[in-house]
Amino acid sequence: MVDAARKQFVTIARVANRIYEVHDIRILECDPSGPPLAGERDVNPLMESAWAEKAKLIAIPAARLAPSFFQLKSGVAGAIIQKLVVYHFRVAIVGDIAEHIARSPTFADFVRETNRGREVWFVASLDELNQRVCGSI
Repeated sequence: MVDAARKQFVTIARVANRIYEVHDIRILECDPSGPPLAGERDVNPLMESAWAEKAKLIAIPAARLAPSFFQLKSGVAGAIIQKLVVYHFRVAIVGDIAEHIARSPTFADFVRETNRGREVWFVASLDELNQRVCGSI
């Protein structure tokens, strides 16, 4: 499924992001140890890296997101996702978000609705993301 020959690492601001392809879609997998994403400006380095590598989908570890992202009333989730989608990137939030879903019915509804589309997905693992990409073409 993933072409091992095409895997490479990209270092932006001392953060190692991984680039790979699934069904001809270039994916920027963000380093889980990178700085937290707490606002729309925080995604600028990710966008720059994605543009440089011609990635169409940015996979962001849920652990990189600030707690305010999961509180929809803060507007952080909307600002980050809107910025990425406006610039024509698909977005995947990767990781266990069960605690956030259990805590907020509104957030659970948001996840359910975004997962119905093609631009923004919440997935539990990179394997699930790759399966969704394969099924989305």
